Formats: sequence, structure tokens, C-alpha cells
Amino acid sequence: MSSKKYASPLRLELKPSVIFFVLLGAIHLLAVALIWKMVFPLSLQILATTLLLFSFYFYALEHALRRSRRAVVALLWDEHDQWCLFNVAGEKIEANLCADSFVHPGLLILNFQIPGRRWRRSVVIPKDAMPRQPLRQLRVRLKLNSQRAKLDFA
Repeated sequence: MSSKKYASPLRLELKPSVIFFVLLGAIHLLAVALIWKMVFPLSLQILATTLLLFSFYFYALEHALRRSRRAVVALLWDEHDQWCLFNVAGEKIEANLCADSFVHPGLLILNFQIPGRRWRRSVVIPKDAMPRQPLRQLRVRLKLNSQRAKLDFA
């Protein structure tokens, strides 16, 4: 019942996302504004603002601009449901897709467990991070794969 088209490897190249950068900036700016509206000691407000600026810097570099060393710039999903993540540093990381990944037409958040590592790795893919057709193909394959996994457990 499965098509050979969906059994072939899927290689995805990720690019920087303007939409995610702006959204991330707006959320952090709102958080800073709320901190300064609340009644806290000045030292606490400065500390919280500094932490939020660092948060924006690191998340923007990794997920929106894809410029940090650990930022994922390409994904490979092979015909055996194995994933490889490729980061800016040129490192190839084999990983397993977690079932709690989020799939929506405007945003994908793929959560990966890397064998031998305690912490999971997330790859944020906004709709402007890759061309429409590969993004659609990825969403369809993820949906088909999750339906097949549900059938396997039934």
C-alpha cells in the first residue's frame, strides 16, 4: 500500500527564517516590557532583562538564523526511517524522531533523541525555512509515518 515515492530518502535543506526571527524578537520584547511593568527591585529587573536578551540571542542564532555551530541546516530521512541531522559545523548526527514532535502547516517542531545522549534535540522549521514542496512532502511523510505507528500498536 505504500508508494515507492515515500520510501525514497528525503533530504531537506533548511534556511534562515525571517518569520521566526521576528516572532522570537516580539515575544522576548513583550517579556522584557512585562518585567519592567512589574514591581520588582531594579537589580532583579536588570538581571531578568539580561537573561531574556541572552535567550533571544541564543535561540535566534540556533533556530531562526541558523548560524550557531550546533544549528541544524539539513535533515536526511532515509527509507528505513532513520534520521541524520547536519549542523553548521559539518557534523553528521544520527537521531531518532520522537513521537511528541509537532506538525502544523505553518510550523514543525521535530524532537529527536540522539543515541548515547541524555538530552533531546529540537529542530524548529517555520514555513519560510524551506521551499513549499519539500515542506509539504515532509508533513505528508510524517503524517503517514504516525498513522502507520498507530496501526502497529493496535
